[in-house]
Amino acid sequence: MESGAKARARKHLAVGCLVVVGVILGTTALVASLWWEEANESAWDVFAPGNTNATGRVQLQFIHIPKTGGKAIERWGKAHGFEWGKYDKSLTGDKRRGQFRCNKWHTPQSTKLESFCVVRQPFDRVQSEFRYRTCTKDATMWCDARVFNAWMRDVLSGPVDANDCHLLPQRAYLDYCDNALAFDEMQDHFTRLLRSRGFHGPNTTLTVVNRPVASRGHETECNPECAFAYDTLDEDVRHIFEARYAKDIEMWSVYLENRSRGLIRS
Repeated sequence: MESGAKARARKHLAVGCLVVVGVILGTTALVASLWWEEANESAWDVFAPGNTNATGRVQLQFIHIPKTGGKAIERWGKAHGFEWGKYDKSLTGDKRRGQFRCNKWHTPQSTKLESFCVVRQPFDRVQSEFRYRTCTKDATMWCDARVFNAWMRDVLSGPVDANDCHLLPQRAYLDYCDNALAFDEMQDHFTRLLRSRGFHGPNTTLTVVNRPVASRGHETECNPECAFAYDTLDEDVRHIFEARYAKDIEMWSVYLENRSRGLIRS
């Protein structure tokens, strides 16, 4: 017969094995959970079952991240009976919303409905703002690498909500965005999102409305095609940019990785 000491030792060994197995399984589950949260957080699940009310009306709220094509979505929504962005009456009035002094529809916001937004490659987004600024009626800039660097140095060293939150990091919005559409494939992702949520109308075509147009007297400065390579940035400007948009850069990298792995349809 087995001694009491040996029996207790065998029991402790069995318990230890169960604990190890439990830890391994728990760790595996945690890793899977974190991976899914990372993938889902970064986009991009626009293909889930439909979400409509009893009348069949699509239940979606748009979160407008500035400089990601949001005006086109707002105007499409208005034409189809959706009060999105600046057409949402609950987002009008005083510009101040929490910590940001911007139009309310440009600020991160929680919604009662399922939400969607558009995200963009961070450096392209900043360049879009620069192009826009070269074409305004009070423009003092033009398409030149030195001017671009000086502008970047100035604006990215200032308040994070400057220019009506046009340069606020996109990651600030993603805690409230259930479905992030990629700017590069905005039309396709927008159509798929609407179809997956029960919209059966014939027209989901977005019209580009934010292309810079020169104000009178600024035709020379305005260049809608103005763009710079990333290595155009001065070293100090690059450090400022990468510090402010570190999470956006990481977010976009995850998106590209998931797309390359076939986790995002394109």
